Parts: sequence; C-alpha cells; structure tokens
Amino acid sequence: MQAGFAGLYKQILSIKHALQGPVVPVDHLFRLPSKIILRILAELDVVGVVRCMQVCRTLNSLAHSTQLYEYKAKLTLANLEDGPVDDTYDIQSRLRQLEAHQEAWKDFRWSSTHAIDTLGPGGLWDMTGGVFGLGKKGDANTGFSFTRLPSRCRAITKKEWTIEGLGFPCDGFAFEPSEDLLVLIRARMDDGGLTMDFEVKLYSLENGAPHPRATQKTLSVQHFGKGRHVEYWAYSIQIYGDQISILCEAKEDEFTQLAVLNWVTGNFKFGRYVEDPFGISSTFLSSKFLVHTVYDFVGNLLVPKLAIVDLEHASHQDRTWKVHLRLPVPNGFDGTSIVLIHTGFPSAERAVRKPHARASFMTSNRLVSIPLFFRKTENRETYDWLLLVVLARSLIRLAEATMARNSWGLPEVPWETWGPPNTKLLPLDVGMPSSPLYVHGLRVIMRNDPGSTGKSFRVYDFNQHGIRPDEKSKNEFSLETEFESTILGCTIRTRLPCRIVVGELPEAHEWVMLAEDSIVAVSKKESFGSQCERPGNYSVTNPFDTQESRHDRTKPSSNLPLYKGNDISKNQHPSNPSALQETSQRKTTSPAMPNLGASGLKYQRIRKDDAMLLIIDHQIGLFELVRDYEPAEFRNNVLAHAALGKVFNLPTIMTTSTDDGPNGPMLQEVLDMHSNAPLIRRKGEVNAWDSPEFRAAVKAMYVCTAFLALSLIEEGYEVFANSEASGTYSRRIADEANDRMRAAGVNVMSMYAVAIDLMRDWRHTPGYPELTPYFDQSVYGMVERNYKATSKSS
Repeated sequence: MQAGFAGLYKQILSIKHALQGPVVPVDHLFRLPSKIILRILAELDVVGVVRCMQVCRTLNSLAHSTQLYEYKAKLTLANLEDGPVDDTYDIQSRLRQLEAHQEAWKDFRWSSTHAIDTLGPGGLWDMTGGVFGLGKKGDANTGFSFTRLPSRCRAITKKEWTIEGLGFPCDGFAFEPSEDLLVLIRARMDDGGLTMDFEVKLYSLENGAPHPRATQKTLSVQHFGKGRHVEYWAYSIQIYGDQISILCEAKEDEFTQLAVLNWVTGNFKFGRYVEDPFGISSTFLSSKFLVHTVYDFVGNLLVPKLAIVDLEHASHQDRTWKVHLRLPVPNGFDGTSIVLIHTGFPSAERAVRKPHARASFMTSNRLVSIPLFFRKTENRETYDWLLLVVLARSLIRLAEATMARNSWGLPEVPWETWGPPNTKLLPLDVGMPSSPLYVHGLRVIMRNDPGSTGKSFRVYDFNQHGIRPDEKSKNEFSLETEFESTILGCTIRTRLPCRIVVGELPEAHEWVMLAEDSIVAVSKKESFGSQCERPGNYSVTNPFDTQESRHDRTKPSSNLPLYKGNDISKNQHPSNPSALQETSQRKTTSPAMPNLGASGLKYQRIRKDDAMLLIIDHQIGLFELVRDYEPAEFRNNVLAHAALGKVFNLPTIMTTSTDDGPNGPMLQEVLDMHSNAPLIRRKGEVNAWDSPEFRAAVKAMYVCTAFLALSLIEEGYEVFANSEASGTYSRRIADEANDRMRAAGVNVMSMYAVAIDLMRDWRHTPGYPELTPYFDQSVYGMVERNYKATSKSS
C-alpha cells in the first residue's frame, strides 16, 4: 500500500509541475480521478488555482464546486497560507475553520486560558512558532521544558515535553519548531578568563538528540574582539531556514558582534562587530537579505541608519552588496539615537517552511518593527520612544532595485524617498519590552492605556487586504500619521495604512505579546523568593497571522526578561505623547481617501504597493472601431499602458471579450509582455465585472473601463482609468463615457499622469533610471534625448 501511494505521489508531483508550466497536458490530467486532480490543485496558491480555472470548464467547475477557490482566496485575503495537503485534507472543514477564525478575530472569542510560570533567577525563556520554551542559565543538569500552545481553530492540540541530560551549561538558547532545531550557546574562556570563542550546540527540538541535518553538531563562532575579560555576555539568536544569526553583546564593555552562518553546513556568511554603547541590532528579511543597524559619523554627530546586506554576495570586495537607508533623524541632531530591529515568524519563505504541527493554515507575510529612542544631550529626562513599522517585502524590493542599478560604492537612500510611503510611526508603550514579541505577522499589539496595568489592549493590523471598511465595521483605520517631535525638531509623516482593533483580556496584565493563535498576557507574581514573570496565555479561536523574533531572554528575572537595559524607567512616558496624531482615522469611509479639505475636494493618489493593473479588451479586431485616436497613436498608448505593470512591478490581469469571434485576440505584444499574468477570456459578458472568473482573479490577487470602472467603484475600490488607452467610435462617445465615470468617482487620467502618480518622486524606486526607458518609448523621449545630447556636447 505504501509503495503504491509513493508511486501515485510521484505522479501527482509531475503533473503539478506540468500545471505550472506554459503547456498543460490536458489529455494526461483527466485520466486521473477527480479526487486526485483536486489534490494537485490544492498544492497551488490562489494565483495558480485561478490559472488552472482558465484552462477548461472542468477545472473551473471543480475549483468552484469543491469551494477550493473560495478557500484559497480567503486565505490570501487573511494573510495566511495553506497547511499540509495530505490524506486528511478537507477543503470544507478548513474553510469553516478559516471563517470561524476570522469571525473570532473581530470580537475576541476567548476559548481557553493557560498559565505558565517562568523560572526564577537565571531563568531563560522564549516563544517561537506557537511554542513556549523554558530553561536555566549556566546549569548543565537542568533540562528544558516546552509547551505547544493549543488552537481549536487550527486543530492544534496542547503538547508538553522536556529535554534533559544534555550536559551543556548554556548561557543562551533559541529554537525553531519548523526546523526541529534547538540551539544552545556559551562563551569559552581561557585560563585567564578571557573569551576565546563561542560554542554553539545544535539539537533536535523534539527529543534532544544531535540534529540530523547539521553536518557539524558543534559550531565554533569566532570572537572578533579577543583579549577581553567579559563577565556577562547577552545573546540574541535568530533562525531563518538554514541560516542562523548570533548576536553577542558585552554590555559593560560596550562591545557587540554579529555572525551569520549556515547551521546545516557550518559555513560562515557574514560578520560585523562594533565597539560603542549602541551596539548592533539585526534581523533576516529573507534567505538572501539581512538588515542591521549602523551608526555613521556626520561631523561630530552619530547618525543611525539601516544597512541591508545581500548575504549571497557579502564576500565581494566592492560594496554593491549593501545599501544604507536613512532614518527620520535630521542633520545636526545633537543627542542620543538608539535603534533596534525586530522581525520573526514566519521564519522562512513558504518554499522551505515545514509546519511544526498539523495546522490547517499558517501565517504568511510579516512586518519589520524598528523601535526608535531619541533623547537630547542637554535634557536626559525628556525623550521620544517610537515604533517604526514597515513590510518586509517593501525593504526587499527597495534593496533589489537599488543594488541592481548600483555599479560601485555604497548607495544611501534618503528617508524622504523610502520612509513616508512605506512605513507607519506608532507611539511605543514604554511599559512594553524592547523585544519583538509584540509583533507577529502583520499585527502589532500594545496596551490600550500605556503605562498602567489593565485589561484593554490595542492591535494594529497591517494586512492591506483587510483595510477596506464597510458601514458595519466597528474598527478604526489609520492612514497618514504626523508626529511633531520636539526632540528632533521636525515633523515625521508616515502613510502605511492599518486597521485598529481594540479588545479586552479576562485579566489585568503588565504587558502583552502575540503568538500564532494566542494573546499572551504577562503579569508579575512572587515565586522562588523573588519576582518573576507569569505569562498567561489567552488562546483565541482565530489565529493571529504574525511573526516573532528569535531573541534569547538571558537577563536575570529581577528585570523584565524582555528588556534590553535598565536606562528607561518603567514609569516614564514619551515626552510628548499627544503630538502623535492620526490625521485620517475613520470608521466608514475608504481608508485610501484623504480627509476633505476646505474646498471639499478629495485628492486620490495611486499607491503602487497596493495597486493592480487591468488590461481590458485590447483586441486586434476592436482596434478597427477606434475613431477618437489615430491607429498608430492608439497602439502606442495601449503598449504604454501595459508597460506600467512591468515598470512598477504591478500585479496584472488581462481580459478579452469573445476573442474567438470578430473581436479577435489580445494584442500579441501585450501578451508577450505579461506572459505569466492571468488572461480571462469572457464568453459574453460586456461588463468584465459580471464575469465570475474575472471577479475571482481580481479579488484573489489583491484587490477597465466605463461599465467595469463603475462596478469597481460600487464595490468600494479606487479606480484610475487611463483615458489614453481607451478607445471608442467617436470623441463625443468617449467624452460621455469619461464624464459618466468621473461623476461616479472614477479618476480619469492620462497615461503620463498615471505613471507620474505611481512614481511621485524622481528619486524613488522605480524613479528616474527605471522610468527613462519607459518614457522614451511614449511621451518624454525627445526631451530626454535632447538633454543627453546637449550634455555630451558641453
């Protein structure tokens, strides 16, 4: 039976790979039973399912009748990805769990409460991937205990286990359930008490045996600052797929070093060390990119920046593998700036992640959180304590684009270019720890009443698919945020939208954290003769799609174990908390629309990070009917419209109307330009929105003219119509259609206006280097060529 199933599984894999290619072997596919075909489709994400639905009516009907498409689309909109596809895979059951999860998230239906006591002095603890771990520092005989937090919604049961007898007196630890990995670390000293190197042990999280994938069971990490006598090392360990970053910090000596290795092979990939009181903070963005803090001198002043490193090319002699990002610190700021960086779950891309438990679905995208601390030199009592939030994928795209056009030197991107459109600045609750556990996936949790013990909390949800309010919504929505900083002497504006949900826990808490399916409330109690923390886990019936960093808690429990230092008193508050204002917080209007000005005018702008390009009925037969443009001019406009998707990396959907008749096929140049984009071939619907396949494709990927634009407006979308890529029988008919769309709220714009609004600033990415070739083919080419010719002659 097992051998037969293995053979069938190989056949499924081969057909699945064929489905993802340009040619689908339909004659082979339909020889299989429908159940097997459905298993193949279930392995795909929603975009893959939509592509298969376009192949034939049989696959279309199968995806709809089994609710596979509905399930995959709702997963994507919730920032979740599907769990393992195995013999227990039940689409209807998972869909019900997902819907219950989403409903429970709206009103916090508490399903259970679990209290976990941390250890006393010297205790270590961490929480990663829905698992809570406890250990004890410096004791070779003390084992580790782990608790997998339960989830009714995702059918995960509670599990407790211990690992004992390792015989390794560690000073720090970390673990990653998806890799079945437990990491222990300690500093090795010579006879004179000087640190020689750091010894790292790799074990199985399940049973404590040496990890089977690690070629070296013990790693030796070089001590970059040999010859130091250090009493106390603090560690921060992060695991991302096959990579591990180890941050070692000697607080008293103001020395910090960072090492990145492949824990499977033991190969060293990147290292850095600094000797200053600010140290280093870092996190993985992906398997290729790591971001860390750096402090550069500008004159006599230290200026904090973010450095994104390409780990695949970090050994190169030139500096094209790194890019610096400026933070919102003005030149000439005479004061202290401390910057930390956090991110976490999910700990690797979908391609390499392995679920720790049989979960129905798991978190997908994630945030990078950057705590910022600013204090003037002459006034140490007043400070700003803020949290800057950005999507990890935004930093990755920025790094890729900047490095691609850099041939030499170290590029630096100003804050004004990358910061305001991609980030959100929040007030950081100083009663919260500096660790990343208040961030998970695309959500951030904080106490609703900072600085006090209570039950209420506030969650900021940055899932861009969920930021579309309706009349029944009780949530708030935050658009542009302005922070008037008296410390920095400037105004910081950020525009990353988010949804705000306020809830209440059953009990009061000191601070709160997020796990995959739980809110973890931390409160103090007397234990072992001293204060320690008691995280009480309040499990919710909906999983939080979130992320958590892999930071070891190695401080003695007399302090809050997630604090990085004692400079900030727990009773202090931001110097000017009222200065942080949400300038666009509404409940019922579209979050993408700014507030009405004095004139009553609403200025809608295109945001490239949540926009998609629709190419509607650009068919060769219909070209013959266009009379409001000359044929060559209209063809040029159509190609320019299609090229916007390539220049700005926009998700693109194409659709045709009865292209097997006199309307003809889509223009071949457009098809070649977007060979991997969905093409919805409507059989009769005049309004593309009336086509279930087209509607499914639009809603599945993220979220045209006349009838479609009006329908999209009715659905609550923002619509920007490119008037130059739309043609009809006469100028009068075109004007009437454009007037009708404007009256309904459609933004009717020229091709040039659309491109400029997407770019906004020549210094952005894409900016001048990327847009010059695009404009050269349409409207701006002669101006650009004349400028270059004049420059050469002079």
